[in-house]
Amino acid sequence: MTFEPMFSVPFYHYEIENWSDVKKNLKNVIGDLDERHLSSDKKVYSDFFTQMGSDSLPSYYPNVLEVIKPYLVDFFSIGDHVGNSVQCTDMWYQETLKGQEHGIHNHGSIGWSSIIYFDFNPKVHQATKFFAPFNNYYTGNMISVSPIVEEGNMVIFPSSIAHVGPVNESDEKRSVISFNLR
Repeated sequence: MTFEPMFSVPFYHYEIENWSDVKKNLKNVIGDLDERHLSSDKKVYSDFFTQMGSDSLPSYYPNVLEVIKPYLVDFFSIGDHVGNSVQCTDMWYQETLKGQEHGIHNHGSIGWSSIIYFDFNPKVHQATKFFAPFNNYYTGNMISVSPIVEEGNMVIFPSSIAHVGPVNESDEKRSVISFNLR
């Protein structure tokens, strides 16, 4: 008998070098969020809501691209996507305060999505929870996983994978930069 997995879901995890310096530089160009950036359900702050309907990327995009470019070069040099061209279609900054969450969602079938953990304390924050595109074979229950991440980590995953930013139960804000790649 042999065991052969029929399916797998690719997931890439990078540690951004010199994170404390990178974070300071990015914070200067990202700016602060206010009530204009609060979702209609009041569960998350994000500049995504002020960018909806716009074809342009945020003003801080070139700064973030400069930071992530070496990791994207690595990402697009391995696996099934070797030699593919890439386009960043969306980018946004998001914060959750105590009691807030980013509910279950996916980014559609556009390619890849990424999360950079910007303000993240693993002692008090939960990482993004990802859901398998199939259920447990024996129980029928949903299968989920939360990667072990730290501030300054970047994860890349298929855009169609459902995920959630769990409720922030701490007094420390949790923030991320996310983007989509096609």
